[in-house]
Amino acid sequence: MLPYLIGALLVILLSILQTNLLSLIAIAGVRPDLVLIFTVYLANRNGGMVGQSAGFIGGLTQDIFSVAPLGFYTLTKTVVGLIYGSTRDNVYLDAFLAPFLLVLTATLLKGVMFLLIGALFGVSDPSGPVLSTRFLIETGYNALLAPVVFGILGRFRGLELDWRARSF
Repeated sequence: MLPYLIGALLVILLSILQTNLLSLIAIAGVRPDLVLIFTVYLANRNGGMVGQSAGFIGGLTQDIFSVAPLGFYTLTKTVVGLIYGSTRDNVYLDAFLAPFLLVLTATLLKGVMFLLIGALFGVSDPSGPVLSTRFLIETGYNALLAPVVFGILGRFRGLELDWRARSF
């Protein structure tokens, strides 16, 4: 139970950090999506259920602290957690390439979902249009930051949240 609580608190902390403090390291006004990177990491390490939970909690926290309609980020991060949970035991995490490609495709998937949500409900991404230079910068920023974040998170064995992932 405690690892789940720690994971949830870490996702909430990253959401708050991302929405409030990351403007200090923004490139052309674009901040990295740490919640997305963390969701992909947890989903890959622990499977779809943990990935969905992390995406839901992180997305909901982002929805609360942003000007986005409630559920906008929650839906996208939950779907990313579900999809990238299927990479567990199927993708070997090396030091650079796998995290880079996983987060690159996750960011592109997030952009496609933003477009679909916008088309269905007449809502646009509060950070700007998906087909823009800003989105290209965010995609590159996330992908280049992913190996660093995955490397740091890999040092914490407490993030093995799925009981089936532990060897007794």
